Amino acid sequence: MVIQDIIDSLNKWSPINRENGSDFMVYGDANRNVSKIAVCMIATPDVLRKAEKLGAEFIITHEPTFHESVKRYKGEENYFNDKVYLAKKQLVEELDIPIYRFHDYSHFTDIDKINAGFIKKLAISGTFDGEKTFVLDNPMTVDELESEIKNKLNLRHIRLVGQRNKKVKNISLCAGAWGDTNVYKELNRDGIDLVICGEITEYSICEYVRDSAQLGIDKALFILGHMGSERAGMEYVCEYINDAMGDIKAVYIECDEVYN
Repeated sequence: MVIQDIIDSLNKWSPINRENGSDFMVYGDANRNVSKIAVCMIATPDVLRKAEKLGAEFIITHEPTFHESVKRYKGEENYFNDKVYLAKKQLVEELDIPIYRFHDYSHFTDIDKINAGFIKKLAISGTFDGEKTFVLDNPMTVDELESEIKNKLNLRHIRLVGQRNKKVKNISLCAGAWGDTNVYKELNRDGIDLVICGEITEYSICEYVRDSAQLGIDKALFILGHMGSERAGMEYVCEYINDAMGDIKAVYIECDEVYN
């Protein structure tokens, strides 16, 4: 199957409802014919090497392969002379596996596929609004929910700010990096008992939630790490490819949490 046809199939499954700015071929030719795909959260050097060993002919990643934020604050000219960038670029070229970033088309659509994958893997009964809100059928304490998330999503590192005995029914999923402003809004949205995010500013939002707990104002926040909060979504994308694309074989390659 031609890579561009795979991309088109993904985009039809998850039609974007905003201007696309983050989904593109990172490396390689979209006209190549492929039969085996590696799907990952981020194409680290180890993931790239594993993809090559598995015989993958195409890689679909969620996050940037090259360090976009570093490029912004370092400046393109300086970044393109950075030894980490140059070493990774060399590895990508040596392996010669086309790479595509599937990001906006997974999030900004009829149903956020990353959050849908998170909920599917969590396997707790409830209702998802397709965007951010997940309402549990049976309320749980923060402590109980932390244990479920840790076990079901195989996470080593969950940070909790707030009260452990707080009862949770309405959850806002801010997977990845939605930023302080959005997380603040979700913490204060009517009816929300808990916000689950990937990463956030510790001195700002975390201290705000800690103050709320010490002042008797009932807020709670889980910080799962960027990879930990979104990787189940890319596993879900991998499942879709295997179910929907005929002879194409997709394998999910785990990049693991960034903290060890």
